[in-house]
Amino acid sequence: MTSPVTGWIAWPIIILLLVVTLTRFRLLNRTPTDQLINQALSFAAAGMLLREQIVEDVLARYLGPFGDVDLLRQISFGFIVLIVQAIYGMAQLWAAGQRTGVEAAQVDEVAVWRRQWIYYGIGLASGLTVLVAGSPARNAGLLIDQYLGWPAVIAWLAFYAPILMCGALIVRVFSKEICAKDTTRRERLLYVLNVALAGALVIDSVVAPLTTLYEVVTATPTRDPQMTVKALTFFLATTGATAVVTVPTVAVVMSRLGWDRTGRSIRRLHLLWQDLTDAFPDVRTARAENPARQLHRMIIEIHDALLRLRRFVAPAAQDDIDYVAATHTDEDRRKQLLAGLQIARALEAKLSDLAPHDGGVRLEFLNLRPREQHLTATSDQLIALADDWPTVRHYVETYVQGPSATTGPAS
Repeated sequence: MTSPVTGWIAWPIIILLLVVTLTRFRLLNRTPTDQLINQALSFAAAGMLLREQIVEDVLARYLGPFGDVDLLRQISFGFIVLIVQAIYGMAQLWAAGQRTGVEAAQVDEVAVWRRQWIYYGIGLASGLTVLVAGSPARNAGLLIDQYLGWPAVIAWLAFYAPILMCGALIVRVFSKEICAKDTTRRERLLYVLNVALAGALVIDSVVAPLTTLYEVVTATPTRDPQMTVKALTFFLATTGATAVVTVPTVAVVMSRLGWDRTGRSIRRLHLLWQDLTDAFPDVRTARAENPARQLHRMIIEIHDALLRLRRFVAPAAQDDIDYVAATHTDEDRRKQLLAGLQIARALEAKLSDLAPHDGGVRLEFLNLRPREQHLTATSDQLIALADDWPTVRHYVETYVQGPSATTGPAS
């Protein structure tokens, strides 16, 4: 079976598939679902590589009769069936969750893999059947659909049977999800798309073997002797699957590297958090490994430190009010910067061992409620404060050395 795409079109997809697969094995390979996805991607990469001319030429050169091009192309069918069996295993996990209410992450992994090896055994048996039934075609130097005959009927029945079972299960599973009351509109749209794709596979799994049977019985030449449609279907399906899993994989990589929003927020908050928790070290708690929990912890600790610092907060200095009014026209921006200046002055007073005055001054701008469901808004407020923090801290440190050194914070 020749690939419908070659060279410069296929190889970028294959390289992306390999990169995504290796990345997922490194970062996303803990749960049975993630492991099944990774295995399916591995089978897809192997199947695509076996259809590329460069790989076929290399294997033919070094493997002798085992590198026969027709043999390699028929072996690729086995990898397609293994992909289907991996997807079937994932669908069974989903179906089991619908029956029992147990999430996939909480299932007995030993039982999962015991069943999955049975599925893979069926897939290997299907692939071997294709190889045996395809022997006459290989010996004649032809593709299965070019040779036809009853071996072609047997080969396609063995090949499409697992696809039919998998497609039917997916249709059943996602149809239930579509009808579920708690399904969101976006989820329902995604499930409908999956049902449509799986339904198309079910139809193709019935039509393809019946078409071959009709062609054999009536001695009608096949309409697609080069098997281009089958090759194109596999390529498009593999490309689509790669695109789907690339998005969450990139998100995980960015999270690990600290390039996502959470990581950036942590970096931007760090100096403010460091200064405040150095002043009140008892507010610090155990370090969290998860970035989202780390950000949550930093917000809570900054909030707790600000609560302790409020006894040192004095009314805004007139110099600060005049400077902010002269350099900023936006009222919210003025409040934000003025609050930062008040906090920096209060921190300086605390570090200078000045007695707290508890003047009852409130910072209305910092309406922090991190223990409630306002973490996003709280994070945004604190990040805005943290962005100004290096400037206002430098301004206050310079100011306390003498008014003549005061330059005012930059806008």
